Amino acid sequence: MKSYATVGAVSMFAALGAAIALLAWDGTKSSPAMPDIDPITSASVPSAQPTDQLADDAITRFTVSNLDTDTVCLVERGKSALGRGTDFSAEADCEAVWPGLAAARSWIENGDGSVTLTDERGTAVLTMGTARGFDYATIEPSGVDITWLQLP
Repeated sequence: MKSYATVGAVSMFAALGAAIALLAWDGTKSSPAMPDIDPITSASVPSAQPTDQLADDAITRFTVSNLDTDTVCLVERGKSALGRGTDFSAEADCEAVWPGLAAARSWIENGDGSVTLTDERGTAVLTMGTARGFDYATIEPSGVDITWLQLP
């Protein structure tokens, strides 16, 4: 039992001595000076551009499908307009997908995450919300099975 106490005491004094020696030693005198960090330029981070400029220049295309009538057409959400609205355009063949869709001119983002398409008089054509498996699905008028899928 006495030998365990002796070994423990010697170990503690040795550890204490090593700690004091490390604190007293100034390692910067013998180590070489560290060079400045070399800057790395990478293309993984895009150059900074205002997000407003990126949003204004973006044109997004969607396929619009009426699952009840098996019709499909292509539409474009264009550049930002005033307020929360965005330019919208649809070809004449979109009339087969939904009456009035070709006349829609504005894509309006609502505060609840839904989107309303309006014609040039401001009359609502369709109101959409996010949907599982699609980007949007029609909310108003109800009972209509029209889906929207954004093209890459």
